[in-house]
Amino acid sequence: MLPRPPRPLQAALLVLLLAAGCATWTDPAGLSSGERAYLEGRYSDAELIWLEALSESETTGGGGPRLAESLRALSNLYIQQERYDEASDLLERWMKLRERNPLADDGTLADGIEALAGIRLIQGEFESAARLYETTLRARETDATLDNLAIAETLEHLAAIYDTMDRRDESTLLYQRSIEIREYALGLADSSLANSLHGLAVIYHDRGRFGEAEALYQRALDIVVKEHGWTDPFAATALTNLGSLYRVLGRFDDALPLLEQARKVRTQHLGPEHVDTVATANEIAAVWAEQRRLKEAAELHEWILAIREREHGSESAPVASSYNNLGLVAQYRRDYDQAESHFLRALTIRRKLMGSLHREVAAIHNNLGVLHKLRREFGDAEAAHRTALKIQEQVLGSDHPETAMTLHNLADVQIETGHRQRAAELLRRALAVKKRAYGRDHRHVADTLIVLAALQIESEEFDAAETSLERALAIWRDSPPPDPLSIAEALANLAVIRQHGERLADAVELYERVSPMFEGELGPRDPNLAQVLTRQAALYTQLGRHAESLAVYERLLETEESGHEPGDPAVVRLLIALASAHIQLGQFGEAGARYQQAKVALEGADRPARDLLAYSLGGLADSLVQQRRFHEAEPHYLRGIELLEGSGKEEHRRELGAMLSNLGSIYALSGRLAEAEPLYTRALEVRTGVEGPRHESVARLRHDRAGVYAQLGRNAKAKEDYRSALALREEILGPNHPKVASTAEAFGVFQLGQSEYAKAEQLLRRALAIRDQSERPDSGELGRGLLHLGEAYVLQHKLPEAEAALRRALDLLGSDADPENSTLAEARRVYDWVIDARGPGPASAR
Repeated sequence: MLPRPPRPLQAALLVLLLAAGCATWTDPAGLSSGERAYLEGRYSDAELIWLEALSESETTGGGGPRLAESLRALSNLYIQQERYDEASDLLERWMKLRERNPLADDGTLADGIEALAGIRLIQGEFESAARLYETTLRARETDATLDNLAIAETLEHLAAIYDTMDRRDESTLLYQRSIEIREYALGLADSSLANSLHGLAVIYHDRGRFGEAEALYQRALDIVVKEHGWTDPFAATALTNLGSLYRVLGRFDDALPLLEQARKVRTQHLGPEHVDTVATANEIAAVWAEQRRLKEAAELHEWILAIREREHGSESAPVASSYNNLGLVAQYRRDYDQAESHFLRALTIRRKLMGSLHREVAAIHNNLGVLHKLRREFGDAEAAHRTALKIQEQVLGSDHPETAMTLHNLADVQIETGHRQRAAELLRRALAVKKRAYGRDHRHVADTLIVLAALQIESEEFDAAETSLERALAIWRDSPPPDPLSIAEALANLAVIRQHGERLADAVELYERVSPMFEGELGPRDPNLAQVLTRQAALYTQLGRHAESLAVYERLLETEESGHEPGDPAVVRLLIALASAHIQLGQFGEAGARYQQAKVALEGADRPARDLLAYSLGGLADSLVQQRRFHEAEPHYLRGIELLEGSGKEEHRRELGAMLSNLGSIYALSGRLAEAEPLYTRALEVRTGVEGPRHESVARLRHDRAGVYAQLGRNAKAKEDYRSALALREEILGPNHPKVASTAEAFGVFQLGQSEYAKAEQLLRRALAIRDQSERPDSGELGRGLLHLGEAYVLQHKLPEAEAALRRALDLLGSDADPENSTLAEARRVYDWVIDARGPGPASAR
């Protein structure tokens, strides 16, 4: 947080107001020459004349009117010359004289009290000044002859000092009352309104009532510019504060022209290094920092710091503000050590000057909290934010926008430390305050919506998260955040939601947009980019775009290998993912090589991750199976099973079930049926525990185990598994799924072996009907199914039906060039038998 906007420069304005207020004396003969010298700017001559008159009055006149007028005139001259101590002494003498010798028309007494109050204010004696302004106000309010405009002027002065003393409730009421008086007396556009409008705008700005502040700043500016033009010094003050307001609101393109105009005017009137010119330059540097024009911002802040140290001293409040601002620039540059040094220097100065319970001290604690979070020092970050929040809630209240910023930052830390429910509560509080302070369409509202959406994703509140993200991104389209990474992170989270909702094409498109953004901001080796690319590759795999998936994994592997040891888990996971992509592309040799690489790397590590080693072994075995190298695959499966046994993690149990099943299949294919059955049974137990009893993996295992039972002659067990597998697949996949056809056919063939021909025919016809409905029916599967159905017809002596089924099978299988196609040979054999059995007739022999 940058320093709050500068208040109006009451002291600079008061000198002129006091001078005007004091130059109201009559023109006695003894003072006319002094008055002429004063009005002509010959202050030395005027001083000599009035000193002579004062001496003469003291010698001859005692306490008469001539002495009073001499004291008044001379004090006014000293005010003009900024000789405040001398002016103060003269005014105090003058007021005592008027109190002893009141005049019939004593309206000027209030002017003198107010002039003395202005001196006290300029000298920094705020309590004394406030008491004198209060006395002035009472005097003006009880004097019925005074014009109400004089009351308005005193109200403004007292409001300004109350504002300086942080008595802003009282200040607000006084400004409002002054505005009402002037509007009633002079109209809505009188130039005298500008100061009260501006003063009230500063208070609203300070309190986070930004919409009201903007309207008042703009109204004050319109009045001043119409009367005096854009080069008026007061216009520069209003431009500076309105530009500061726009900076706080994130309207940088609106802020910068105003601030540059204000700096130009102040430079012309006051010089480039005047305190007011420097204050405007400070706001310009702050805007540049927000726009991430960091080199320019740093150079300007360094220039400002040098001036402030020279003008105010190294332990002053302006110097503390400069260190704070330089800390922010260093933080944006990711120079965290430099940022911390600047923040701590600012904190030391502010504590010394302001005490621990001050909003500016809270601002430094908040900045330090953000810095600690960026360094992943979460304990320190939380402590700093809680300190800031405690101060802000006490000093500013729970509904102030600065408090909302700290609530948001504290929520960020709570998320990092796993306290997500607390974080959500803090974010909702911050969001409500930000909406009231900035409006529903402000960038700061979007910032909080983004973080809240991330929490909603973690809680699987995907609809709410999508609403939050889309709302934030819509806000950012009109008012983008200074850090492009914020948009990239939001789009990445939106991609997660799309992926969860099975809108995979949308998710891939978002990831493809996001990955160049991350790479451009963070470089090719950043872990955030790696995470996005990993998800992108996984989606390519889901969509069957395996070549693209392979390319992304190869890119990731190249990056990770250059920055990690070979056995590092990040490298191994990528090797496994890359191998999986090769398998999907049918590149089993390449897959095996990658799995072997992962296995060797893990075995060479000091403490290899057991699960990753098991996955590597399982994948290597799978690739060998695809190459029908069963003997080589077996030991890898056995070792992988050993590594995963006993693990309670769901993903480990799932992989264990897959390895048990795959090893069972090797044994079944090798005729080692007695060894295959217990592996299938164990796999079924594991997968049921992980997936539940009604899952496709459970159905597949029952299907496979049924085949083993059938070959072992355990027919009751085989029938039970086939029925269960068929029912599960119908329920899970639907009645017309190809896997339902596979189980129905296998069950039908089994029934043929059990001489249950009618039941077998029913199952085989159902399987054939499902395959006939397929968009791209496999001729080999159809041909095999037709052969089995033909055999069922033969066994039931339905020879015409058998002939038709077998003829169709031969038509489908006849294009198969494999001379060893056993299904084709068997179909020909059975078809010839049917033709012979039917005898001569219309059937055409094959």
